[in-house]
Amino acid sequence: MEPEYLTREKAAEFLTIRIGYPCTRKTLEQYVTRGGGPVFILIGRRPFYRIEDLRAWLESKSSERMASSSQIEATETLVLN
Repeated sequence: MEPEYLTREKAAEFLTIRIGYPCTRKTLEQYVTRGGGPVFILIGRRPFYRIEDLRAWLESKSSERMASSSQIEATETLVLN
């Protein structure tokens, strides 16, 4: 069973190894100051991430499912017009 809360280091490992989304501890630190990253909680002064929040964050960054790369061009054309 996985822990309910992950340290920033373990969250980066989870995203990279388990999900396949390359991420480092430093990247998560930058999201904290710049915004746009996964939600976290502080316990004392240490940040912790829930696995379900990491998954939800990645889902929010994902495009719709596609059957072929030709759909990418069609999507980009719609956005640009």
